[in-house]
Amino acid sequence: MVYSTTGKNGGFTLRKKLKDITFYDVFLAIEGRGNIFSSQHLLTNFLGEKEGHKAQQCNISIALNHIEHTLISTLSNINLDDIYQDIIKLYNLEDITQWIVLNSKTL
Repeated sequence: MVYSTTGKNGGFTLRKKLKDITFYDVFLAIEGRGNIFSSQHLLTNFLGEKEGHKAQQCNISIALNHIEHTLISTLSNINLDDIYQDIIKLYNLEDITQWIVLNSKTL
């Protein structure tokens, strides 16, 4: 997601434009791939060995799968440029920019 450059003037830059980076991309970079929720076979454990075999697929897992798909869809439909544009409308970024310039020399 980012390039890193070493040296005195090094740092990090984004590999993609903000409009091409979704919240889901950020989520994957932090959390990695794989299911967000994994089945713990809660219904089977709750029912016990005698009745647990009747649970074809845990209803809780079905609900969590639905939640996961909804979350992924939602995160995929929000990109960082959308958020940036909202921030520009709401806040004066000049103060933040000046603070970064002043403090980046001491970091």
